[in-house]
Amino acid sequence: MEEYRSETREILKRFREERISRAECVAAMDCALLALIPHLDPANLPAVQARLAENSRYLAELDWEKQHHDALASMDHP
Repeated sequence: MEEYRSETREILKRFREERISRAECVAAMDCALLALIPHLDPANLPAVQARLAENSRYLAELDWEKQHHDALASMDHP
């Protein structure tokens, strides 16, 4: 479980730093989850669900920030 958390943090960091696209970010997080599933202890399922929700909120926040930044930038350059 800790490896999954660490991996998803790194994936989100690369996305935030614009080293990967949103689609690449989502695909990488899906792959990380798929790698976790065979080793997942059912007792950890609530933690995985919480992490998935956290990742989703974080991506939505990054999307909002990017749109907000792009909108402000477009106002600076008519």
